[in-house]
Amino acid sequence: MDDIDDDQLRPRISIDAMRAWIRIKTDIQREIEQEAREYATQHNLPPDSFLQSATIYANEVFKIAQSNIRVGGRDYDTLQPHEQDAEPFDEVLDRQIWALAGTRLEWLYKISSDRREEPGKLADRLLAHFREADAIEAQWEAEMPSFMDEDEDMDTGPVLNIDASLGQEIMSVSNELGQTLPAQQERAKRARRVEADIKAIQP
Repeated sequence: MDDIDDDQLRPRISIDAMRAWIRIKTDIQREIEQEAREYATQHNLPPDSFLQSATIYANEVFKIAQSNIRVGGRDYDTLQPHEQDAEPFDEVLDRQIWALAGTRLEWLYKISSDRREEPGKLADRLLAHFREADAIEAQWEAEMPSFMDEDEDMDTGPVLNIDASLGQEIMSVSNELGQTLPAQQERAKRARRVEADIKAIQP
């Protein structure tokens, strides 16, 4: 019993993980530095040299304390150097990581929701667009005047005096509509095919 070192008989303080010990050291170091600054200010002492002395004091206190603690069930003195140099816990970084994780979950939910809902919305918009085009086409066909052949007898009713430039513009618009209507019909057919394909792939 006499051969046993006093350090072995002294009860040790148990700490769950090295990260917790580093956090304790950081908090104590911060408090010591704060007290040193206040003392230097009150007594008109050079703050830099006083802080340096405070840091040396804190390190000596930690060395004494480390011989009396157990980390994760092991004596601190038996830990390897790389095990003693764990990174200190960064609370700000930890909050940022959790915030990013929450943002990521929100985006994953939005993407999943859009994949379910957007195809149907797109199909409805396309269908409404081409139904509108079909209605315009039908209205145009119903209101478009039928032109008589040149050899057919002309009506003897009153003749409208139409300015030449206006008549040319009317003919130009008529020709343009005559060219675009087939394209609109083809787009309407394609839209119906696209709508059918989209509905086929909806979950």
